[in-house]
Amino acid sequence: MTMNKEEAIGRIEATNQTIQEGQRFVVDRFRLEDAWGVARLFHAVYGRDYPIDTYYIPEKLIEQNRNGNLHTVVARTAGGDIIAHGALYRSSAHYQRIYESGLGLTLPSYRNSFVFLSIFRYVMEQLPKEVEVDEIFGEAVCYHVTVQKLAFFTGTKTIGLEIDLIPAAAYGREGATTDRVTCLLESKPYHDRKQTLYVPRVYSREMDFICSDLLFERNRHDSKGLPPPGSKTRLTQQFFDFADVARFNVVSLGEDFAGVAANMESEARARGGKVLQFFLNLGEQWVSTGVEILRDEGYFLGGLLPRWFDSDGLLMQKLIFQPDFSGIRLFTDKAKALLDMIQKDWERTGEWVNR
Repeated sequence: MTMNKEEAIGRIEATNQTIQEGQRFVVDRFRLEDAWGVARLFHAVYGRDYPIDTYYIPEKLIEQNRNGNLHTVVARTAGGDIIAHGALYRSSAHYQRIYESGLGLTLPSYRNSFVFLSIFRYVMEQLPKEVEVDEIFGEAVCYHVTVQKLAFFTGTKTIGLEIDLIPAAAYGREGATTDRVTCLLESKPYHDRKQTLYVPRVYSREMDFICSDLLFERNRHDSKGLPPPGSKTRLTQQFFDFADVARFNVVSLGEDFAGVAANMESEARARGGKVLQFFLNLGEQWVSTGVEILRDEGYFLGGLLPRWFDSDGLLMQKLIFQPDFSGIRLFTDKAKALLDMIQKDWERTGEWVNR
C-alpha cells in the first residue's frame, strides 16, 4: 500500500539526514533510487507545506515518471544525495505534447553554485531530445527575475501574464512583497506546425505584439461569426485548492457558452475560487464570441498559448479581488510592455468591484 503524505514526511523527519556542502554533482535523469532524495529535498526547501503530495511520496513520484506525465531531472552527488531538481510535466494544457517546465528548487546550501543553471539547461535543451514534446511553456514567478533571465537566455518567448496567480505563502514568502504572486507565461517551440490563427479584433494589437518574435508559422485571420446553431460547448476544468485557482479549457465554444461560462464561474466561486481562467481555442473562427461574453463579465487578457489545444489558445482571466500590480518584477522590455497592455485591459473591463 502506498504511504500517505504524513507517513512519508514522518519517515523523512525521523532520518534527519544532513547533506555535506561543496560536493561535486552530475545532472541526470531521474532514477528509482533518487525518489527518497527528491522527497528529502522538497522537505528541506518547503518543510511540510508543499501543496502537491507527489513530491513527498516516492511511489507516486516513480509512477508519474513511469507514465510520462512527469520527466524529472536531478543534480546528484557521488554519494547519491539530491541537491537540486527540475522537470517537464503535463499540467493544464489540453494537448498532451505540451509540457510545463518548472518544479525547480535547490538545497539552500548549494544556491551559490551553478547547480540550478545546470538543471535548467538540461530541462530546456537536453530533455526535449529525449521526450516527445512539441512545445514547452513556463510560469516564471515575478517577485524576482532569476528564472526569467534563465528562460530568456535559453530562447523562450514572453506570451502572457497570469496576474496574482499563486499565494505567496506557497513559495515560503522568499522575497515576495505581495500576498499573491504573478507569473510570466513563456513558451518555446520544438516541433511546431503551420496552422490558422483566428484573432479577436478587440485584441488585434495585443496579438500582433505577442506574436512579433514567436518562432511559428500562422495563417492569421480576423475572428468573426457565431458558433454553429445548436452547437454545445465542450470544456475541461481543473481546480487548484491550494491556490484558489479555477481553469477551464474550452476545447470547442458552442452556442450555449454564455450559460456554461456563468455556471462554471458560479461553481468555482462557491468552492472558494479567487482566480478564474478560461482558455479559448483560437483555431475556431467564432472565438470572438467567447471573448466578448467573458469581457462583459469582467474577464481581461492573459496571453496567447501556442499549441494549447494543438491549435493555439487565448487566456482570459478574472480576479475576485483587486489585483496588486506594484510588486511585479519583469526582466525584458516585451514583458513590461505586455504588463501595461494587460493592466489597461483590466481597467477597461472594470468589473471586479461588482463581481
